[in-house]
Amino acid sequence: MRRALAALTLTSFGLLLAGAGVARAGEKLSGGAVAITRHATPNGGRLLSGGAFVLNHTVGSVGIETVSGGAFINARGLQRVSAQPGSVIAITAVTKSTGTLDLSWNAPGLDGALAGVVGFYHVDFSSDPSHSFAPTAFQLEFATSVAPGDAQQLRLTGLQANTTYYTKIYLAGPEKFFAEDGVRSQESTFANVPVNPVLVSVGSAAVTLTWGTPAGAAEGFQAEASSTNFGAASPGGLLASSATASGLLSTLTIPGLLPNTTYFLKVASLNWQGDRNYALVLPVRTTSSAAPLPIVFLISVPVALDRAVSFAWTNQSFLNDAGVLVLQSTSPTTNQISDGLGPFTPGQVLGDGSVVKSTSAASSLGDTALTLDSTYYYHFFGQATGLVYSVDVTTSVFLDLPPMAVANLGSTATPDHTQVTLKWDTVTSNSDGSVFKSTSAPLAVELQRYEIARATSILSANFVAIATVSASSLTYTDTVPDATLTYLYRVRSLDSFNTAEPALAVGSSGDMFVFASDLVTHMTIPKSLQSELDRASAATGTNVLFKAVEKTGDDAQKIFKSVVFEARRSPDNTLIDRFEFSRPEVTVAMHYNVLGGQVVVSSAAVASGPLAADGIAAAAADKSLGLYWNNGAKYVKLFGKVDTLQQMVTVQGINSGDYQIRGVLRDQGLNFDMSQLSNKVLTPNGDGRNDKAVFLLDNPHDASFSGRIFDRSGAFVADMIPGVLANTLQWDGTGNGRVVPGGVYVYQIRGESKVFSGTLIVIR
Repeated sequence: MRRALAALTLTSFGLLLAGAGVARAGEKLSGGAVAITRHATPNGGRLLSGGAFVLNHTVGSVGIETVSGGAFINARGLQRVSAQPGSVIAITAVTKSTGTLDLSWNAPGLDGALAGVVGFYHVDFSSDPSHSFAPTAFQLEFATSVAPGDAQQLRLTGLQANTTYYTKIYLAGPEKFFAEDGVRSQESTFANVPVNPVLVSVGSAAVTLTWGTPAGAAEGFQAEASSTNFGAASPGGLLASSATASGLLSTLTIPGLLPNTTYFLKVASLNWQGDRNYALVLPVRTTSSAAPLPIVFLISVPVALDRAVSFAWTNQSFLNDAGVLVLQSTSPTTNQISDGLGPFTPGQVLGDGSVVKSTSAASSLGDTALTLDSTYYYHFFGQATGLVYSVDVTTSVFLDLPPMAVANLGSTATPDHTQVTLKWDTVTSNSDGSVFKSTSAPLAVELQRYEIARATSILSANFVAIATVSASSLTYTDTVPDATLTYLYRVRSLDSFNTAEPALAVGSSGDMFVFASDLVTHMTIPKSLQSELDRASAATGTNVLFKAVEKTGDDAQKIFKSVVFEARRSPDNTLIDRFEFSRPEVTVAMHYNVLGGQVVVSSAAVASGPLAADGIAAAAADKSLGLYWNNGAKYVKLFGKVDTLQQMVTVQGINSGDYQIRGVLRDQGLNFDMSQLSNKVLTPNGDGRNDKAVFLLDNPHDASFSGRIFDRSGAFVADMIPGVLANTLQWDGTGNGRVVPGGVYVYQIRGESKVFSGTLIVIR
């Protein structure tokens, strides 16, 4: 019923009485009320259906009822109706302390009107967020007389510090009809002030304070500094401030101060609303300090293979030197370090994502565990005591490795030799075997294209680029300039930096070539053996790549050239120890240098200094040079053929590994001595150790030779068979298909009208 009346405009109290007649407009009724009505016809003191009245004054006691047709009638008897005050719709705290809240609101009027209220307030408050509020539940009640919109204020006392209180206020008229509801305020008292704040550090650009946690705790703390005592000494005020992230921290540094300047400091505790409760003011004077100087002569040495970079620089001299702050970031921009920030510790991550790498006074730094094909930025700040910093000196580092060389390279020529088609397997890793970020769609910095180059000479492979194809291409067909010539082709995998690994080459005949850096020294793998390098049939189950790596040597040992022909798995670049082909058809050809008519150490083999002559005349190289090979335990002589015109020493065999050109005394013809025998004692038990004896002959003229085994009585036991290396013979301790008895046996090797003989011992 009160809601129906609230839709009317009611401005004063009055009565509309029931009676036998109808009151006319403007006629006074008992009680001083005025009824303003309009109707059609009277009927027993009622307003008939279809009639109407308009009531423009406050109704105190009125009897009404609704009849059909929506009209109103004056009912017999009385129904009591009282106007209800409106709700308090906003409560704020105008002032507060650790134990009080001064609340403020605007008074409402009577419900649905602007009339004043003479009545009562009920006030209820609690620190419990789940507290149930109701008009009849209260902690304070007091009488009031208000007009709508009057500013109201109430102080709540005896409250706890740093505590949120929830409050509702209800207004009622004289008959205590209270507002149904109102807004709930949510205000926190101040946290108690920080306990005993003291200075712990004073610098030229910053000061640091510490304090004890107050009773009742705090949500955070804020320290402030002012050179004008916050406006008390002269116009101005707050100059710098700093705040903690939580109430658990009790130390703050205020940065950005001026050297040799007096500041006034204060510390405030914060409640969750950010209200500050200040402790006493402390005066302090910052120290004097010259600005630190930046580092100079910065150099960086990136090592992509190690995923590392090293730096070196020079520290300039300045007062109060406190070291160098070094930051690493993957962003080209980083925040300038403001004076007063810090101190920093290595490994600390700053707000912009940069990482502290060093704060020491060193003039060098190494950083590791970096990622390939990512840009790193390094920022260097000279630092003085008091957390004062120089300008930023920045450099960037980008680590990149070339893509791995192509594997499974092959060629097929048309019958008329006018066209050659090359094929290879896709490259999916860097030169160290680390896999691309995406093997199906490599980044341009990982693999951008393949370059095809062509040469016409094995002895001086001058490769000339003839085409490039995309990273997704795996074949290329070349129309050769001259069908009567044999061509060499090299396919290099390149990234966007145009870096590439030394690549294999393949001839139009199908033979494969592994070139050293001089593009003369090489290993030739005939086409008939290349299936042993293809993952489809290789014993390793992977593609096999070969690389020729020239090593430094020692000219005092007459090592004129040292090259390792490495066999590596592709794509992981794992070294294969002592890779062997199935047949001794692989040729190793090593080039030696000549200077002033003398054989000299190759430039790559000299550890330092100029090329050094070793007293071997180039014209006599065929009598003084030979190849050695490291069998894993020692270097063994292979001799090989010496071509003094091309300055090459060649040998055929089955092995990868370390080959050297050394000075060695050689006979003019077929020769053998005990130093060329692998082992004098045989133990043919199948354990892989000393199961056979290998005889290596120096055979510069490719003369035919043979070997036989006899027992001590001179009876024939067995013929020797060719070994796995060229110019070798071997005996496995058997005769007529059976292992011979233990004892002493005689070997005899014949060739070029020469006989070489000696004894072997078989132990069983």
